[in-house]
Amino acid sequence: MNAIDMSSLPPSEIAPGLGLLVPVDFSAASARASRIAVSLAQKWAAQVTFVHVLAPLADEAEVLAFGSHFLAQRQTHTEVKLEAWRQTHAADQQASCEILHGRDFEEIVSCAAVRRVEMIIMARSGRAGIIEQLLGSTAERVVRHAKCPVLVINDFDEAPLLEAGPLLLTTDFSPASRAAFPWAERFARTFDAKITLANVQEPMGLPGTREYARFYQEIDALRAQADAQITALRDESLDASLSGDAEVVEGTPHRAICRLARRLKAALIVMSSHGRTGWQRALIGSTAELVVRHAPCAVLVIRGSDLPTNTDPE
Repeated sequence: MNAIDMSSLPPSEIAPGLGLLVPVDFSAASARASRIAVSLAQKWAAQVTFVHVLAPLADEAEVLAFGSHFLAQRQTHTEVKLEAWRQTHAADQQASCEILHGRDFEEIVSCAAVRRVEMIIMARSGRAGIIEQLLGSTAERVVRHAKCPVLVINDFDEAPLLEAGPLLLTTDFSPASRAAFPWAERFARTFDAKITLANVQEPMGLPGTREYARFYQEIDALRAQADAQITALRDESLDASLSGDAEVVEGTPHRAICRLARRLKAALIVMSSHGRTGWQRALIGSTAELVVRHAPCAVLVIRGSDLPTNTDPE
């Protein structure tokens, strides 16, 4: 049987019983992600799977020269540690553990696909070296490759997410960005939060500048058109009981989204991932990956794709 393509299905259309996958590296950040995952699992009646990835040893032959039981002991030690983690964070929750072997992001993405999980929930790496800047952190690379939604928890306390802070939903008006809408509504209902729908436009001339003096009529018309479009999309696509403001902001997409999230004191950004491909994405990252890197709050990324013809939210 082929794996379910969850890139464009709203939560109500996903088969029940699918679980939440939580990568664990035994850090404080992983503990925050684990607590949030368990909280969501309780609300959604889902199962949690904690996974830890053991990286390949640099030279297994050299390691084995010191003792043939080293790899077995390494495996056993990790199993005990991961089981203790499960007992600490999910003693009263249906949860399981699994140890993976290989490159971290590849094994996480592969495990999610094999298990057909509903969502990956993981912590954002705090590393900021040159390799992470060029290729992305583990979380960014999981966002890049995973077929299911990925919830990335930031480096701060998880209380704002659990206490139902504002939710920021972004759109570029494309059909692909609509994939994020049902997930935003699901989180809004779960935490009794309002949704602010936002769109980012290329920077236009500011009042008082020479550019604005020359083209103010065209600039004002474009701004009015964008305001009307985002308001209409909010009214047509979001449940009235959940919808809040509709905003158009200007700037570089990931910077503008992060600035707006800070201004709103948003607890969660929900967005679809579709943008750069090829070498540009590999070296720079998509808008979603850059938001994950710089956001002041948790980020939920849904793989964007064209929705079916019948996209009526009702």
